Amino acid sequence: MKALLKRLLDETEFLSDVGVRAILRTHRENPYRFHFNGVTMEVQYQSAKSNSGLFGGNSNWRGPIWMPVNCLIIESLQNHAAMSLALSTRRNRCKF
Repeated sequence: MKALLKRLLDETEFLSDVGVRAILRTHRENPYRFHFNGVTMEVQYQSAKSNSGLFGGNSNWRGPIWMPVNCLIIESLQNHAAMSLALSTRRNRCKF
């Protein structure tokens, strides 16, 4: 969990001023490339206008995905905390 949070809360990777990015900031310098059947597809991080009209001009979030991603992260962290607390309480109760 510590390693996951360290990466999520790193401003050079996922964390931004308004939440967790859907695409790593490191993809600005090192785009993700997928090679299949002689075709190379690429995903880049672009902090301003998209270089393609495919995303409607603003490339920061690649569409309305940022809110569900951030909500799922928060919910998952809350569930993890609740489960950790329940397991800890259960272990303490079972001691004789």
